[in-house]
Amino acid sequence: MLYAVPQQASDSLKLIKTVLQLIASQQEVSQQLKLRVYEVIREASNLSVDKGDQLQIPSHRESISLAVEIRHTKALAKVLTKVTSEDMLEPVMARNVLEYI
Repeated sequence: MLYAVPQQASDSLKLIKTVLQLIASQQEVSQQLKLRVYEVIREASNLSVDKGDQLQIPSHRESISLAVEIRHTKALAKVLTKVTSEDMLEPVMARNVLEYI
């Protein structure tokens, strides 16, 4: 069901990438932005798991694009399993995620 959703913008992960780049460069990022990135990561991780005919409607559009990336890149999936809270979004973790998206 994940692939049935059209990905019209090639920059659908632009906000996520920008926030991760700020974190990676150790710049100040608001807790609200970190929370948004964390929510997208959690939602994308859930979407990337095949749940048969169960329809999942994401809250964040970026989650769909990230879920597709997770399905294509096992290493990205592995890195994202380590993100268990927005506090885990530290420079090293952000750089690791950016390697794959």
